[in-house]
Amino acid sequence: MNPVSPPRAKRNEVSPRNLILIGIVWLGAVALWLLFGPQSFGYYWRANGTLKRTALIAGIYVIGLLHQVFILGWLVPTGLGLYRILKKH
Repeated sequence: MNPVSPPRAKRNEVSPRNLILIGIVWLGAVALWLLFGPQSFGYYWRANGTLKRTALIAGIYVIGLLHQVFILGWLVPTGLGLYRILKKH
């Protein structure tokens, strides 16, 4: 009898081409975001005048943090995709 080796598990990873495509689409979304801008956030928060100053400041910091993650986040998939392509060749 010939022993049969168990099948090797495939690694589920995103291809470099798809990573670069994700980065480009993300960059396009960032460009549209910056073009049309979130100028009306402050108006919606202060519209009823019900928010306290502390909540308003905390909200501004949260939006600022998310904004930075959104603006710079496209670099991660693009860089990873380029790294995998260059490593392959």
